[in-house]
Amino acid sequence: MRRHHLLGAVAGAAALVATALPTVAQAHGCPTPRVPTRWCAATSHPVRDSVYPAPSHPAVDALHYRLGLRWVPGQGRLVGDEVLRFRAARATPDLRLSLAHAVQVTDVRLDGHPVGYTHPRGTLVVGHQAARGSVHELRVRYSTRPAAARAPEDQRNANGMFQTTGGDVFTNDEPTGAGTWFAVNDHPSDKAFYDFRLRVPAPRVGVANGRLVASRRVGTDRVTRFHLDRPAASYLITAEFGRYRQTRLRPLHGVRLTTWTPTGKSRALRQARFLRKALAFDDRLLGRYPFATLSVIVVPGYNNGMENQTLVTLGTFTVSRENLVHEVAHQWYGDTVTPRDWRDVWMNEGMATYLQDVYDARRYRVSIHDLLHYRVAAERQSRRQYGPPAHYHRTPFAAPNVYFGPELMWQELRQQVGARAFWSMVRAWPAVHAYRNAGREGYQRWIEHRLHRSLGGFFHAWLLGRTSPHYH
Repeated sequence: MRRHHLLGAVAGAAALVATALPTVAQAHGCPTPRVPTRWCAATSHPVRDSVYPAPSHPAVDALHYRLGLRWVPGQGRLVGDEVLRFRAARATPDLRLSLAHAVQVTDVRLDGHPVGYTHPRGTLVVGHQAARGSVHELRVRYSTRPAAARAPEDQRNANGMFQTTGGDVFTNDEPTGAGTWFAVNDHPSDKAFYDFRLRVPAPRVGVANGRLVASRRVGTDRVTRFHLDRPAASYLITAEFGRYRQTRLRPLHGVRLTTWTPTGKSRALRQARFLRKALAFDDRLLGRYPFATLSVIVVPGYNNGMENQTLVTLGTFTVSRENLVHEVAHQWYGDTVTPRDWRDVWMNEGMATYLQDVYDARRYRVSIHDLLHYRVAAERQSRRQYGPPAHYHRTPFAAPNVYFGPELMWQELRQQVGARAFWSMVRAWPAVHAYRNAGREGYQRWIEHRLHRSLGGFFHAWLLGRTSPHYH
């Protein structure tokens, strides 16, 4: 995620004129013959989160979400028809999913039959005892009124689905906002496949993750369908409804590239077109892009950035070259390899911020080492205020400490081992751990094995130390 407090990097730059460890691997084969082959890659081992435990439900292993969503702007109402295929990861007396209390549930069916349920305190509790390994289909019909979008300056820690004063809709789900608009096991350790069917009165259009497989008019409505063909964590899922213009860019290495920009906003389109160059830059450093499509949507009134899988989401305030490089880098670090627990969000943000500043250093023809001296003071202050990057304070989420400390750490490691070994390691991690989850301990062991050196003290100082290590 690209937070608006990071946007000062450009000014600072201008002023300078393959070995996978089983401890981090997610299961790849089907743990039970009951899981359909096409969803084997989504089998997970969900955990209860150490930072935000409430939305995580380890007994549910989501395999596939089919989300039928209809946005009625005149009523400010979202109507949902969801089908979730899931595996019981453990024996459980009932099934629990995150679903905001404001969502009005109208019907729940399990394996085609009506089933009893309760909906207390943001949790949908389905009254069904499930045996470990059993596979089920849950259908939930519901409606909700998304919250009014906050003023741009108040958006940093707002998460969920929001509607603008103009009747459009956007989401910002990291870390626990997906449950405001569909029933979900809202935790990064539970990846799943997604299909979307979005309906809204024209000229608005619905946009979601993945490949656009259909777009047609049904009366006065526009109906679009999207398919996400790689497992994704729920915080990386989005559905946007608004007046958007679709522009297809020239593919890069076979990757289909698309921009969705507000109609009549030529400046946003010009800026969004940098998507292709951002991908080319990240691709050279991180290896071949791990998905089949990549899009960016520019949302009016949004003052943030989000690396939604295959659909980078930026606002008219935040669409820029640096932010595109940052969010596209997350497609490797965060989307392809996802933290198993929110304690390790630094794994995403540190590398994406580092790539963003490597881009700035090359753009402004300065050394990355010198450029990062601009981060040192902010890193020290944020560590004192919010804690170390891998043991941060619960609130606020994604403060500067999870960006700047790990970024400086990567530059220090690069100086220790040399650029060639460093970038080889950076490329290898998402390649050999593609579409899995990982944690700090396993990541550290993998890096030590890859680089043939002991780095326990180094990582402890940068990630868990109460005081900032010296940046040389």
